[in-house]
Amino acid sequence: MPKERKIKLSIITSVLSKVSTLALQLFAMPLAVKQLGAEGFVVYSMMMGVMGWLMLSSIGVGPAITIIISPLRYKKDRSSWFSSALIIAVFVSLVVFLGALILLALVDVNTIFMSTNVSSTIDVNVSFYCILIIFVLQNFCTVTDAVVLASQKQYITNSFSFLSSIVSVVFVVIYGENIALVSHLLLIILGPIVAFRLINALRLICVEGYVNLNPSLISKPQVKKLLSDGKNFLFAGSVANLILHVLPVLIVGRFYSTDFAAQYAALNQIILLGSGLVSMVCLPLIPAITESVSKGSYTWAIGVYSKLLKYVLSVLFLTIVVGCSYGSAVLSFVFNSEVTFQQSVVVSASFYFSLLMWTNVHVTILSAVGKIKKVAGYLLVKAVAVLVTICIFLWMDIEVNPFYIMVFWTLIIETFTLYSIAKEFFCAKDVVNN
Repeated sequence: MPKERKIKLSIITSVLSKVSTLALQLFAMPLAVKQLGAEGFVVYSMMMGVMGWLMLSSIGVGPAITIIISPLRYKKDRSSWFSSALIIAVFVSLVVFLGALILLALVDVNTIFMSTNVSSTIDVNVSFYCILIIFVLQNFCTVTDAVVLASQKQYITNSFSFLSSIVSVVFVVIYGENIALVSHLLLIILGPIVAFRLINALRLICVEGYVNLNPSLISKPQVKKLLSDGKNFLFAGSVANLILHVLPVLIVGRFYSTDFAAQYAALNQIILLGSGLVSMVCLPLIPAITESVSKGSYTWAIGVYSKLLKYVLSVLFLTIVVGCSYGSAVLSFVFNSEVTFQQSVVVSASFYFSLLMWTNVHVTILSAVGKIKKVAGYLLVKAVAVLVTICIFLWMDIEVNPFYIMVFWTLIIETFTLYSIAKEFFCAKDVVNN
């Protein structure tokens, strides 16, 4: 199949996947607030945050192997890299799983959620075990998904993701009114997603025979390379995301008022889901850009970057208009007024979301052209600055809106800096081509 056709098919299926996922969450979150209450919803959001925290242990192997094997044409070469990546994922999963079990034996998980007054101590523990098992399975699928992406067949993964969202919606419709525990909601939302990812992984290994699980193919230099590149992707992606979108949810859920915590948790999840509007377009382009740059064909990559900027600017404009006008009213309607959304918070969240989309486009492009190490430094510094600022205000007993802080530091550190790096790279290549 021609490269352009693969990309178009991947983007179309990505749109279906992201829209179905967004619809699932927008449908599930109001139901969660209704069935679990505002406090239960905050616990659910914090559990999802813990999942993001655990996924840090993937140490960026997924995106690293995608960039590395995208230019490789032979299955034997790709199989060798896959085997090396998989051994890292399996080892890390076992270490984290055993470490978490030891932690559960030593620490009462409920102390983390003590301010939420959760009625069932057992539910919190069961939810944590569910998150732990799902993490192990997700970590394995991260490597297989990366191989599919590198082969520019992201449309297959997107199709499975779309089907999983449909199944989850069906489960929510059937069992929604009977949801009484956080663990039930986690299984209904995440269970089908993991199941279909595993099916896709088994299809890749057993049916398609694309990779060879041969221990003899494991290479020590490849493992070192994956760990080195993975570290940069870890800092740019997982660590920065943890600091920006996981820890603040835990902090706000613990120290802020319940009303504000529920509002912030909902907006934070919507921002993360909405970021799929950019990732659904960018993700399929990563291996294609990497392959083009590796062959010295920069004209195509420059054209893609230009089109992405136009796309993200249109999304940015639409987000700000909606957020500043009808944002709070729409959200209150979606959540059946169970959560109160202040206009100022919604507007600040809209501005932050817009800046985040701009950042995500540049992170995608710059990672595909080998600039991830430089990018990771800026993203990490911004994330730390945001977290430190939030903690300083808490120390001063000031309940400040975290989105204000995020907008400020994103503008100061990321927005113009990443654009300058991308412009410098592509301008230089454009001169060379001409």
